[in-house]
Amino acid sequence: MISKYIYSFSFLIILGTFSSNLLWAQKPSNTESLFVRAVKNAKYTTEDGDTIQMKNGKWIGKPYIPGAASRPKAYLGEIVLGDLNGDQVKDAVVELLWDGGGSGTFHYVVAVLNEQGWARSLNATPLGDRIKIEAIKIVKDEVEVIYVTSEHKQPLSSKSKELIKAQFRLQEDKLVQVK
Repeated sequence: MISKYIYSFSFLIILGTFSSNLLWAQKPSNTESLFVRAVKNAKYTTEDGDTIQMKNGKWIGKPYIPGAASRPKAYLGEIVLGDLNGDQVKDAVVELLWDGGGSGTFHYVVAVLNEQGWARSLNATPLGDRIKIEAIKIVKDEVEVIYVTSEHKQPLSSKSKELIKAQFRLQEDKLVQVK
């Protein structure tokens, strides 16, 4: 009977140690957490050259027409960390979503360099309108974005979709598509 309790107690200790190690392995370092916070509050430049200041990953602009309900909005989607420029410091790649108040939402991928904990965003590289990002990865010094879009020249109501795998690389402080 006592051995049954000892086995049960041992199992709980092992399980507790294993699960706490799993949780510990998933927890980002304090430096990474601070950088992610900086990314969520950084300035981003739109495709048109306008600068927007994010606040906790969101931005809401002024109405196009005074008193109108429609406002431009931007927000950050996925944030992926990894070294983009070879300095052995984790930078970020973010999905930036832009809603100008019309029917579409435009998706961009943006590189954000970690400069001593400060987030410096680079150009917003367009991916398209009405897409669904499946994955963003940083592999070595390249960014891989996998997303689904309507097939070329198909109406948006079409059920046929196209899976796109795009690769980007930093070139002279710009994120440029290479594949």
